Amino acid sequence: MKIFKLKSILPTKKSFFYGFLGWVIWILISTLVFKFQTSSVFPKFNSLLFSLIISTFNEIPFIFLSFLFWWHVQNLNLSDFSPLRLVLTHLILAFCYSALWLTILTKFNYEVGGIEGLMAIRIDSFILWQFKEGVMKYVVLVGIFYLVEDYKTFQKNKIRQKELKISARESELKALKFQINPHFLFNSLNSVNALVTQNPQSARKMIVLLSDFFRSTLEIKADELITLDEELILMEKYFAIEKSRFSDRLSYEIDCKEEAKKVKVPSLILQPICENAIKHGLSKVVENGKIKIEAKIENGFLIIRISNPCEMNCEEPERIGIGLENVKNRLEQFFGEKSKFETSRKNEIFISQIEIPI
Repeated sequence: MKIFKLKSILPTKKSFFYGFLGWVIWILISTLVFKFQTSSVFPKFNSLLFSLIISTFNEIPFIFLSFLFWWHVQNLNLSDFSPLRLVLTHLILAFCYSALWLTILTKFNYEVGGIEGLMAIRIDSFILWQFKEGVMKYVVLVGIFYLVEDYKTFQKNKIRQKELKISARESELKALKFQINPHFLFNSLNSVNALVTQNPQSARKMIVLLSDFFRSTLEIKADELITLDEELILMEKYFAIEKSRFSDRLSYEIDCKEEAKKVKVPSLILQPICENAIKHGLSKVVENGKIKIEAKIENGFLIIRISNPCEMNCEEPERIGIGLENVKNRLEQFFGEKSKFETSRKNEIFISQIEIPI
């Protein structure tokens, strides 16, 4: 058996404001209609103020009843009831509330002094006419309330879909980033293992550098953008670790223009490129293993170029590896199709270039 949770009868502040505004407009329209209907038959009642007072008092009971209408709409969801059952339920409620409103209205009109004659003349048609008006008002208000609820549901679903999309994006970014650290850690631990017996002091130094590097990277979220200046500091720590492996065979140069340092980039976006440069370039070159990082702003883009030496007979791969594919995917996640990542080879220099819109 389905259990329904009854919602509050009170509307939100925003709903109350719009409801109040709607009733004010409706009362003003009713005032004009009432004045027009009574102007020729009852000249002594042909006063705008009198028509406003009568219309206001006529609508006050219905205004309070509309809170119950709102409550019914909230608890009689379109998705929880069959259309036939929903229509029959609201028809019964419309008749009941219209009868209640008519009872209150009739008593008010006969209790107010000076109005007896007006109501006595209209008594034959008054009850039926007011009853029809009550049913019509109920149907219109319930229809409006269902539209409001449907719009609120649509907005909630839209926000939920947006949150799910952001969550999926964050999860993908985390997965991409987590592909970087284990791969790098595996290579570094192999190097530490090799240094433990050959050069214990260098092994201890490398462990300290590794600890410092991973402490810095763990403080950065996977979906976080950092300044290029902060990214280059991480790369200097990374190069310090790699120099423990390659000693004097590895050198690097960073040429970053001042205006480019404050541009936001994905964290650790350069590390896989530099690792690729060392693994496929520097490790195969006997000497002059210099990696150069250049950064500048050009035509509304941040241009980052990483170049490294490679053997003369090395060929540019037909497809990029996991690390460089990771770079491309992360750029697309953050910046879409406007970003670019390209690799090329010029003589004995392998070049990787990133373009980020700013």
